[in-house]
Amino acid sequence: MPGLSLQGTVNTEIQLAPKERVQLLKELRLFAQKKAAIKKLEIEAKELNAKIEALREESGLDTFEIDGFNVTLVAPVRNVLNEKRLIAMGCKAEWITKATEQVPSTPYTKITVPK
Repeated sequence: MPGLSLQGTVNTEIQLAPKERVQLLKELRLFAQKKAAIKKLEIEAKELNAKIEALREESGLDTFEIDGFNVTLVAPVRNVLNEKRLIAMGCKAEWITKATEQVPSTPYTKITVPK
């Protein structure tokens, strides 16, 4: 089939020395503990944020400062290109495709912990 593009992953099996395996599992379990603690703190912080947001709304202010703490309502707006509207105005779809660039993001290592 012309134009068919497939993407896949390759699994490589390696043998770890018992000492390396123990060390890796130790680090992964510690990571899982820290991740759970962070998640718990994030939930608590989100609850506090909601309470502070309610107090800010009650005050009627978008921003205020109290004892060095700054509380500000941030309501950003972003511009999004509407491709359908652009085509309706006479732009060709292939122009949009040709003008679209793929920009790499910052690579990172993802670690998923068992539930």
